[in-house]
Amino acid sequence: MIKEYTEKQWGRKCKNLPSFIIKRFITRFTFDGNYFNDKYQDIPGGCYNSMMEQLLKDTQVVAGVDYNKNREKYENLADKNVYTGKIDKILWI
Repeated sequence: MIKEYTEKQWGRKCKNLPSFIIKRFITRFTFDGNYFNDKYQDIPGGCYNSMMEQLLKDTQVVAGVDYNKNREKYENLADKNVYTGKIDKILWI
């Protein structure tokens, strides 16, 4: 799980990453599978998909588009837009 997630996050194979990033991982000496040490942890009822559906209820969502190619069009669709693509792909004006 960690290998695949790390490669997706950094966009390169683990063997090509600098060794210092390993310090970001939490080391545990128990069999507790939780990521945090928080007293209360939970997955939203109905899973994350249900939670997102409720958060985005009555909201127009446009996915699978190149925001930069049609930037003016998307900026004129609403008073506020949320860009969720790769941060290094957005063209700042």
